[in-house]
Amino acid sequence: MPSHFSPDELRTENDILKMKMMLEYGAEFYTPAGAPELDPEIEHQFLQHIREFENNWKTAREITIWEKIGCPENIPKLHQLYEAQIPEAIENLQELLMENGIYFSVMSPNVTPADLYRFMTEELPQLTLYDHPSPGMFCLVYDEFHPDPHYENEQIALNECLLRIIGEKNDFQAIPIDRFISLNEEPETGREIFFDQIARFRRKFRSINSIQLDVKKTYLAGNHCTVKGYHETGLCTGNHCFIARGSWQVDFTQNDAEEWLVHSIKIEGIHF
Repeated sequence: MPSHFSPDELRTENDILKMKMMLEYGAEFYTPAGAPELDPEIEHQFLQHIREFENNWKTAREITIWEKIGCPENIPKLHQLYEAQIPEAIENLQELLMENGIYFSVMSPNVTPADLYRFMTEELPQLTLYDHPSPGMFCLVYDEFHPDPHYENEQIALNECLLRIIGEKNDFQAIPIDRFISLNEEPETGREIFFDQIARFRRKFRSINSIQLDVKKTYLAGNHCTVKGYHETGLCTGNHCFIARGSWQVDFTQNDAEEWLVHSIKIEGIHF
């Protein structure tokens, strides 16, 4: 704690800092009811860090990523590389970006090394960022610029649908469904009825465990997408355990905001 401040004086100083930040940056501060009081020294350090960060942003200049990494002249173009050289060239460029505070990655396994390197040497360098002192990293993901709906919908089907219905995840109300949805070829229902069906199904079992959950095929046509796969799921009631197995299918429709929403789920071996 600063030697010239008592705890009460430091609390007053913190309140003054908050008011300055509210006026200068539009900051808002909220303390939940019943929350314990912060140590005034820790709060003071936190406020100073936030103010320093905001000041850095005010003086930051906009530059391209190429400028950020020093405008290197020894980066080969794609046509100058043999196919076998591309993976190493990608690693070298990723290391150069990392050395300059930029973490670059790709999520979809469907992106070819050639497409990734072309993006890294032709599109990525032209992107701009605000250059300012920061202890963190700028994080960029290839998929944000070139989405792969096959991969993204497979991940939604697996992690946001199946694992929330027949897996360990229990927050099934986070499933990104459309206004109306069909479950196991039943007539379409609204969101609340769908969530009630899932809740009643999960309450029947003391444990639900995904043993195997695979994607087999993904079909994409315009704003419709279908992901198919296979599952084996362990289900235990109070005194009995068994394994349900079979194919599964999740159907998506893309809305005007380009969001992929689920409108049909089918899971063999599961009775809702």
